Amino acid sequence: MKVPILFYHKISQPNPKAKVSALYVTPYNFRRQMRYLKWRGYKTISLYELLNWLDGTKKLPSKSIILTFDDGYEDNYTYAFPILKEFRFSATIFLITKDIGGLSGWINSEETIKEPLLSWDKIKEMANYGIDFQPHTHTHPSLPKLDKEKIKKELVISREIIEKQLGKKADFLCYPYGHFNSGVQQILKEVGYKCALTTKRGIVKQNDNLYALNRIGIKDTHGLFRFIRYVEFKYR
Repeated sequence: MKVPILFYHKISQPNPKAKVSALYVTPYNFRRQMRYLKWRGYKTISLYELLNWLDGTKKLPSKSIILTFDDGYEDNYTYAFPILKEFRFSATIFLITKDIGGLSGWINSEETIKEPLLSWDKIKEMANYGIDFQPHTHTHPSLPKLDKEKIKKELVISREIIEKQLGKKADFLCYPYGHFNSGVQQILKEVGYKCALTTKRGIVKQNDNLYALNRIGIKDTHGLFRFIRYVEFKYR
């Protein structure tokens, strides 16, 4: 058995001023994708359920899938959340805790424009429904470029903020820009993270490295047929 983890960023119409349209999936296409998953009998599971399956303590439905969103854009609430509720799907959103309720200030202006991010009120509403929130670090740096103490600070501060605000454990990291190395992985273990997700394309199987789990990035330009190919065939 293998489990796909899909990852998205923004669910909205592409901003004409943005230089990286790959971060966007339109609400129309996102809904088509979710409708397909529902029709095919997929069940969304949490990262905690995945972890229990990986360590052999839990069985999963044969068509298990995980939906993730990086960065915590406000449009995840405006557009993605109603669609997730429509199909009774769960998801995990990775937050950059320094900028919650503000703008995506970590982004280089050559890449895209600043976009509004989720506020704590919206995060808590989504969490009450069952959406999980996990750290994407505090300021969204490329972790391998930092020294050990700065890496620890990024990991610990972001986790503490989420745990304090939501009253729940935060155990999973999504690497900013997908950048990591063996040193970063070791620090994750030292500070108590249980698992980490990459941007490397692939599907999760038992015996995978818990600190380098693959995901499948979804872009609007893929269209429904490529989406189906990625989920059903390419990485199986």
